[in-house]
Amino acid sequence: ILYIDLENEKKAQIICRTLAVDKEPSRSTAKRTYNVQGHHLVVEVVSLDAKYLQKSVDNLFDMCYLARQTIDEVTRYHLQVSNSFTDALDRS
Repeated sequence: ILYIDLENEKKAQIICRTLAVDKEPSRSTAKRTYNVQGHHLVVEVVSLDAKYLQKSVDNLFDMCYLARQTIDEVTRYHLQVSNSFTDALDRS
């Protein structure tokens, strides 16, 4: 069982829903279950084959990193747009 700290519950919920649709390849014996506890994404990864377990965990962290980077980028862009809008209003 992995507990991944994602800073806040909203981000953990978004990433949980995003990763839950990423199914294991049909040949893989690994199974993943997702849950959120506060600001932690909780993932249970089970496999009888060490190779598939390792690949599943590697893929999980890659996808989690990508989802987190995407959220951070979108949030930063949204803040920049909001600040530009506010500045324009202040000038008028």
